[in-house]
Formats: sequence, C-alpha cells, structure tokens
Amino acid sequence: MENFDALADTDASREALARLQLARSPEAEALRLADRVELSAGLVAAGLDRQWLRALRREIPARGLAAELVREIARALRERPLTMARIFLRPTG
Repeated sequence: MENFDALADTDASREALARLQLARSPEAEALRLADRVELSAGLVAAGLDRQWLRALRREIPARGLAAELVREIARALRERPLTMARIFLRPTG
C-alpha cells in the first residue's frame, strides 16, 4: 500500500499507477475508465475514438445520470453527513 500512495503523489507516475491498477484488476480499471468517459460526457476519451463516442451518445443518450448522482449525494449528506467528507480524503494506513 505504501508503494501505491507514493505513486499517487507524483504526476509523472500516473501512467505507472494506471498500469498497476490494470494488472491488479482489469475489470475494475475498465469500469473506472468507463465511468470517467461517461461522467465527462466524452470530454475524457480514455483512448477511445471520439467520433465513435459521439455516435454512441447520439444512439444511446445518457439519460438521468447526473440527476441520479445528485440525488444519491443529497441522500448521503442527509443520512450520514460526516462520512461524505471521507470520499475526498486519502486513506492513511
């Protein structure tokens, strides 16, 4: 875990961190990248062809994702406000 934290601390090693994550769990890394592409509305392409992404969004629009995220965050803030800050903090240990 210490090596993981050290890698995350430097901009130059982001690619190495991505390779490590991919080696540990290719499925989780694929989902993480897919979420990044979806939430950025294709601005972050994660290596995918931007034309293909635009065609995909025209064919299958992302309906309600942002609204659903806002609802879930609002619910979490109501139900457990003190735990929400933890998602922005790096684990210590």
